[in-house]
Amino acid sequence: VEGSKYIFEPSSVKKDIPVLLEADISGMPGCSRGIISPELNIRKTFSSNDNTFEFTPNKAGTFYFACSMNMYQGTLVILESNGTKSNYIQSAPSTGASCGAGSSGCGCGG
Repeated sequence: VEGSKYIFEPSSVKKDIPVLLEADISGMPGCSRGIISPELNIRKTFSSNDNTFEFTPNKAGTFYFACSMNMYQGTLVILESNGTKSNYIQSAPSTGASCGAGSSGCGCGG
């Protein structure tokens, strides 16, 4: 996490090849530890004892990730199996006011 953005390294992966997400918990405050991508069927809360998640993407495109409160956001590009980029871009959900709008912070420890 940098600021309010999820940073994936590398920023693109290939469809049909297993991906291991490894979270740097030391740089993930509060609700940023819970990552969701509904379209990829990903919902994971990282902890110091459990900071990895493995999945195999079965579709190509640019996919949106967020914390459960939509305060932290990022995208991951999933390339076609042959390495070409798909034209599909998932629409990002609108930011909600469920996380401390008008106050300081999200109230979830972040």
